[in-house]
Amino acid sequence: MATGDLVAELGGAELETLEAARAVAARQGARIHFGRLAHSERVLAEPREKADLGRRQRASAVDMESAAVRRWAADHAVFFHAFRVVLDSLEDRLPSVLPQGESFSELVRYAAGNLSQWPLLLSLALKQRKAMRALSRFLEELLPWL
Repeated sequence: MATGDLVAELGGAELETLEAARAVAARQGARIHFGRLAHSERVLAEPREKADLGRRQRASAVDMESAAVRRWAADHAVFFHAFRVVLDSLEDRLPSVLPQGESFSELVRYAAGNLSQWPLLLSLALKQRKAMRALSRFLEELLPWL
């Protein structure tokens, strides 16, 4: 999987939902992968960590958000559907140190104290732009159908 690829976990979905997702992705020239999303409580910075978690949880991709929605869906006896986009591929290393907060002063402290992380952060910012464009475009076309 590469930056901008779509990932769908569609447990219990009707066949029409899968077909619609495939058709939208095909019309847009996007790659879509179907499978389980693994959950992590923290950013997995090293490729080995991502691969190990994927194998342990038998998952196609890893994120930090979908597990909470999956639990809510199970608690309320509704289907869980997640459409995500790949930001960092399995081979990509991520910054090993992250800001402790989101305030401007915390971000300035982080940037000043972690100059070695700047190339990774810049690369991640560029990938994020591509990934969000792909997901937005896909969802804009798919959601009215659902």
